[in-house]
Amino acid sequence: MIRPNRQAKQVFHQENKKPSPKLLLPTDAKERKGLPVATGFLDYFSAAIIEVCKISKAGNDQHNPGQPLHWSRGKSTDHADTMIRHFMERGTIDTDGMRHSAKMVWRACALLQQELEDAGAPVSRGSKYPASKPLPEFPTFDALVDYFKIGGTE
Repeated sequence: MIRPNRQAKQVFHQENKKPSPKLLLPTDAKERKGLPVATGFLDYFSAAIIEVCKISKAGNDQHNPGQPLHWSRGKSTDHADTMIRHFMERGTIDTDGMRHSAKMVWRACALLQQELEDAGAPVSRGSKYPASKPLPEFPTFDALVDYFKIGGTE
């Protein structure tokens, strides 16, 4: 039996608009209420979040011009090193007019998101993985088998 690797599954789901089978939030109401996303995060850091959103938009405009906003996961994956370089420049403005601290936070979030996904969290909704080869609109069984061989098997 051929088992598709994780990257291939992510590419397939993203390109075919299939939702991740995993849920991001718990299904138990009490557990859900114990996660104060708005009051425990958004309300704490509203100005910082807006700055990080500017980084996402500027990065998308630079790396994916003309495309809808998304995290192009195949581009620039050295989050830890890049985050630290921005940390070293914290409190200053980069040559593109954006804050180094906001870029640092974006990289920290990217690093954490990848760690959580590696531990089993669903792939973020705004992510897009590069496809090394296109999947036909109506693939045959053989095309699907071949497509899911990207990067080996799990």
